[in-house]
Amino acid sequence: MSAATAMPGNATPTAKPALARKQRIGILISLILLAGIWLMPTPAGLPVAGQRALAVTVFTVVWWSCGVMAPAYTTLLLCLGYIVLQLAPPTTVFALWTSPLMWLMVGAFLIAAAVTNSGLATRVAYYFMTRYARSYTSLVTLVYVLGVVLSVLIPHPFPRTLLLMALVTAVIDRA
Repeated sequence: MSAATAMPGNATPTAKPALARKQRIGILISLILLAGIWLMPTPAGLPVAGQRALAVTVFTVVWWSCGVMAPAYTTLLLCLGYIVLQLAPPTTVFALWTSPLMWLMVGAFLIAAAVTNSGLATRVAYYFMTRYARSYTSLVTLVYVLGVVLSVLIPHPFPRTLLLMALVTAVIDRA
């Protein structure tokens, strides 16, 4: 057995250093930008807290784009940076999570995922396709009609769109 067949992930060891290099470059760039924005003279009309919030935000955006750590952890680091550096109070930083709209969107995402994973979207899509969708035009019309019907049941557009996309994805997969 050759060395190439002994290690099935032969390309993996060469791919990991490139990712690690990208992460190291991201850390270096983010630190340089953080220090540069933090220490530069404050532009007229911008409060010092705004400049520092910009520095922390740019730092986080570089981490997101370079994949330094998982996006959820990077976001948590951003929120903690705002709080620890006293750029915003915790009530402001986490205000989105205390609003009913956020929980409506989270619930809609979970329902759409459940509809997709349970196969309900596939069954509903198949039902409507066999009954009403005979051509591309009728399929597009069907999606619009379903959107109008769902708008009566689900008033907010984001959850309605997630549910519609679960159905449309099932239609596309079946087609």
